[in-house]
This record gives sequence, structure tokens and C-alpha cells, in this order.
Amino acid sequence: MYNRLQSELIEHTIKEDNEVFPLVKEYEKDPNESLRKEIHEANGTLEDEHDIAGNILKKIRRITNDFTPPANACTTFQLTYTRLAELEAETFDHIHLENNILFKKL
Repeated sequence: MYNRLQSELIEHTIKEDNEVFPLVKEYEKDPNESLRKEIHEANGTLEDEHDIAGNILKKIRRITNDFTPPANACTTFQLTYTRLAELEAETFDHIHLENNILFKKL
């Protein structure tokens, strides 16, 4: 499950960095309908990827009992669950900022 999430996030980041964000920068310099449409199409793909990542994180949360390690868990186990909770929070922040702020402005 984690490996699938990792792959999704890496592919998503590459797509943002190489395709979408350069278009957004170009649009800021020269706002035109053609660029806006191109960004809109690319954003649809990103939003689908956000849904996929979000669903994987929800499954990880369920599997880990809301990131609650067993009472006798070692420090490494506890730290892993803490980091997973942080990853979930940061990923959902990312999704919110893009879907509800950046993409809406475009």
C-alpha cells in the first residue's frame, strides 16, 4: 500500500513540475484562453491523482487503526506511525491548496 502511494506521489510531483506549473507560470505572464484550457485539462488529471492518493491514505489510516501503534510498540514503530500521520496531513493540505485555491483561480 505504501509503495503504491509513493509511486503515485512521485509521478504526480513530476507531472506538476514538468507540465502543469510551467503552464501556470506561462499563464501568469500571458493569460489567454488557449493556455487556460490546457491548464484546465492537466488539472483534471491532477485532481484524479489527488483522489487516488487520498483513497490510499484513507486505507492506510484504517489499516493502522488511525495511526495508533500497539501499546507495546517499539520507538521505530511509533515513529513510523507518527510520520505516516504527518504524510497524510501534508498530502491533504497539498490537495486542498491545489484543488480549492490554485485551480479555482485559474
